[in-house]
Amino acid sequence: KHNLSCDQLLNAADELLWESTVAPAEKETHAVWTRQLRGVLKNVQCDLMSVHKLETESVPSLPTKDLVPPTAPEKSHLSPPEFINSEILPLAEIHDFNQRSRDRWVQAKAGTVPAVARVLDIGAGTCLYRPLFSHCDYKTHDFKKYEGAEKHGGTSTYGHIDFVSDILAIPAPDDSFDIILCTEVLEHVPEPIKVLKEISRLLRPGGRAFITAPLGSGLHQLPFHFYGGYTPEWYKRFCREAGMEATEILPNGGFFKHLGQECNRAASIYGQNPKLHGPESADLIKLLVEILPRLFFDLDDKCFDERFTVGYFVEAVKMGNSIRAIH
Repeated sequence: KHNLSCDQLLNAADELLWESTVAPAEKETHAVWTRQLRGVLKNVQCDLMSVHKLETESVPSLPTKDLVPPTAPEKSHLSPPEFINSEILPLAEIHDFNQRSRDRWVQAKAGTVPAVARVLDIGAGTCLYRPLFSHCDYKTHDFKKYEGAEKHGGTSTYGHIDFVSDILAIPAPDDSFDIILCTEVLEHVPEPIKVLKEISRLLRPGGRAFITAPLGSGLHQLPFHFYGGYTPEWYKRFCREAGMEATEILPNGGFFKHLGQECNRAASIYGQNPKLHGPESADLIKLLVEILPRLFFDLDDKCFDERFTVGYFVEAVKMGNSIRAIH
């Protein structure tokens, strides 16, 4: 319609792909997406005049975001499974699928939130998701007592926190928020069922809560780790008792992705114990770090088993408006 050249169309596509990223860690992923786009164009019947140049084309710099991706290797998840081949994924995407999938789910939810909506991020920590809600009136809560080196997002510094308080006594009026975000927090509080009631108190009728917590995880952020094993039935029962309806409950990967993640963890633990190392060490590390995680990542889509997911992504709606069915 606008008689754009092939290069112009590809640059526009690159911009759209960059807008779909969430965090700085994804700059390598974006570079892979742009390479793969060019790879697809090379292998189909296409009228674009400069396709024959794509094989030697470098990845272009990005336009409007703060980061410029390096000329990097491979691709990302949370695309449809049929377009994923783990052999071309950077290992970071496989090892860290848990966090990256969660980030993209929150990004997708943020895209459904209207401008100027009142948003409260409970247990916000480093305020990782502040940029995703920049179009909203975004407020944060945390108790700010954890002093360990790793907080949400893998950093050690709290972001700007508006409400510093116990999670069961957030100093805000009833029905005062349209959206509440509570990600990877419930395992760190002594009374998680009461937390759901506090979320419900703060939401206006029809307001939405975006909640994640692990089904399976190791101990972390001690001494503030009290629970795990948050199941779909837990969310359905206790959200309803709090006056909310769990309208979406999605697993974050299945058994094999979880297993691949733990293979990498096994490599880390093994690597920290030199007394265990022998002539087979290099092969074992490669098996645990790369070969098995890639194999299991592929198997997860082909043989999905939700019973051993890392955790769930949950949307709950405060009763008072019409409620949608669980997906």
